[in-house]
Order: sequence, then structure tokens, then C-alpha cells
Amino acid sequence: VDHLQAIRLNPKVAAGLALYAAGVVLWLIALARLPLSVVYPFTIVTLGLVFAASVVLLGERPGALTIAGWCSVALGLAFIAVDASGAT
Repeated sequence: VDHLQAIRLNPKVAAGLALYAAGVVLWLIALARLPLSVVYPFTIVTLGLVFAASVVLLGERPGALTIAGWCSVALGLAFIAVDASGAT
């Protein structure tokens, strides 16, 4: 129980939850206004933001293989997004 109290009082956890909630609201608004095939490719942006935030805000120092893995995932999602945009 003490660990849960510490987590609740952590400002980084509170900020993360608030940003996550805002993201959910924005996602639902986007889905209400646009087709999924248009909205979904923007999840690639989330990948980059999480990676950048982990380095800038949390001080993480990813190794070369981690960076290569992130790039591979982003590239794969970009291929899917490009393919989906051409699909009818």
C-alpha cells in the first residue's frame, strides 16, 4: 500500500496520467471526425514523442540496438500507413 501512495503522489505519474487522458479524448474526437485509415497513421508520431520524452524528461540513454529497434518499428508503421492510404 505504501508503494501505491508513493506512486499517486509522484508528479511525473500524475502528469503522465493527465497526458494519457488528454490523448484518449483527442483520439476519440479525431475518430469521430475522420476515418480510421486517416487517423491511425498519426500513432507513428506517438512513438517519436515517447522516445524523445524518455530521453529528455527521464534522462534515459538508449543504446544503439534500442535506437535501431525504434527506427525499425517506426519504419514498419510508416510502410503500413503508406499502404493503407493507397488502399480503397
